[in-house]
Amino acid sequence: MDKDDGVLECDDRGRVVLPREMRKTLGTKYIAVQAPGKILLFPVPKDPVKDLQEMGRKAGLDKLSLAEIKRGIRKDAEHDVFEEANERERHARLRRH
Repeated sequence: MDKDDGVLECDDRGRVVLPREMRKTLGTKYIAVQAPGKILLFPVPKDPVKDLQEMGRKAGLDKLSLAEIKRGIRKDAEHDVFEEANERERHARLRRH
């Protein structure tokens, strides 16, 4: 396989070398996350606070008060908990039948 195909190999010490173009574009520091059957690499931003501020601005959070942001977070969390409880109840009913 060609180096440009995206297939990488570990050396005998477990090291992987990313292609130069990837390093130039995404940097050289990553967070590695093990997921079922795969490894995910997330570039660590040079200025994480600046990146978070930019993400918030793009999401329109800079136009909201802190109280509005907290209400939105609470509403989303309550929705997620409700959905999770419903899903667990559905699974419990299926197991009983």
